[in-house]
Amino acid sequence: MAMLEREGRPVRRAMAIGIAALIAGACADAAPAGPTGPSTSRSVTPALGSPSLASSEIERTLAELRRVTARYHDVGSALADGFGPAPFGCEVLATESGAETHIGIPYVNHDRITDGVLDPSRPDVLLYEPESNGRRTLVAAALATPVPMWQLSHGTEPPDLFGVPFQLEPGPGIYGLHIWIWRHNPRGMFAIGNPRVTCDLAE
Repeated sequence: MAMLEREGRPVRRAMAIGIAALIAGACADAAPAGPTGPSTSRSVTPALGSPSLASSEIERTLAELRRVTARYHDVGSALADGFGPAPFGCEVLATESGAETHIGIPYVNHDRITDGVLDPSRPDVLLYEPESNGRRTLVAAALATPVPMWQLSHGTEPPDLFGVPFQLEPGPGIYGLHIWIWRHNPRGMFAIGNPRVTCDLAE
């Protein structure tokens, strides 16, 4: 099972800083909800924070995530469904060795990231790699929730998926987990950055 990697300090502002304006006030108004568990309508959605699941269940959940995000290879469809680019652009992080690892451009869905629900069939963030012609290539999806909202109903332990804990993003506080379903990541499916993604062509 791939494990989340903690890759050091940010070179550019992390996701939470860029979306601070989006979540300001939302935590005060939105009632926190527990993570989505198995249901009759989406049986492939696991309960976050549950014991590790069988590999077949993990694969079914990842397949469902690919299915629901396939339409977002067209950025226009993402925009139409309420996702919008983070104001800071393409994210780059520094690893502990000092090398850079690139994440991509986060497209954040404000309604989902502030609803207090973590559901792999309804990702909160999409990650795109910029291309030279101004186009975007979908490389990953992410689950995310404001830390205060999560802690109100779940305590100080971060959420996890398949036993992989969410990363604590700096700034106002976001728990997030990147899931590299559209670009192979040699560091693992749930690593923070992906060496096969580049921000070099960002505008």
